[in-house]
Amino acid sequence: MITKSRMVAADALLIILIGLATSLSMVVAAVQGSQWLLFIIFAFAGLAAALVLPQPQRFPFFLFLFFFSIPIGMDFYPIYIETINYRPLNGLRITLYELPFLYLFLAWAFQQVLSPEKKLKFFPWITIPFLLIWALTLAGLAFTAAPTVFKVSNLWEVFFCWLVLLYLGNNLNQPKAIYLAVAALMSTLVFQSLIGIGQWVAKGLWVWVECSVKVPILSSRPKPECLPSAGSAVR
Repeated sequence: MITKSRMVAADALLIILIGLATSLSMVVAAVQGSQWLLFIIFAFAGLAAALVLPQPQRFPFFLFLFFFSIPIGMDFYPIYIETINYRPLNGLRITLYELPFLYLFLAWAFQQVLSPEKKLKFFPWITIPFLLIWALTLAGLAFTAAPTVFKVSNLWEVFFCWLVLLYLGNNLNQPKAIYLAVAALMSTLVFQSLIGIGQWVAKGLWVWVECSVKVPILSSRPKPECLPSAGSAVR
């Protein structure tokens, strides 16, 4: 059972680790370029604002944000490689919904460490075949000629799916959490619909803004991906 003192200790430890990660990230970002620096500032500013919320309200906040941001096509490419042929991934990609999930997963991991008596479900009928296939894929990539960043990105995208399964399978088991997830998905559906209607009413004005306006780090996705969407790639 997770006591109040353990929750406070986990909260303090998480904040300390986030602070250290922020400091290190800012140092690295300062020498890597403006896109890194601005991304880190916005990411940790949002996280700091969320930490102001009382501890019991953080889980529903980040859970709602995670499901809400899934359909929003806003990506950040710290490493981007131009290619002639279309690829689903053109480098090392960080997607918007990965940020709230990172907090959810780390907070849950701390709770598991502090309360080892809490049962952890690994779903072996899914996990074992998945990890075997993932390991074989990892071994097979050693013989491919693709750049290393493509290999790492694709492996991470697949592994991330398993992390989502592991987290949701252990935490999305209460009616309130399920209702919240459904509400988030319905809300983002309405949000996407309003954007589509706005693009249609504006007769392509929003598409022009997304695909033509050149901002130093907020640039549009390359064609043919430059279609009406809720966001644009950041690279």
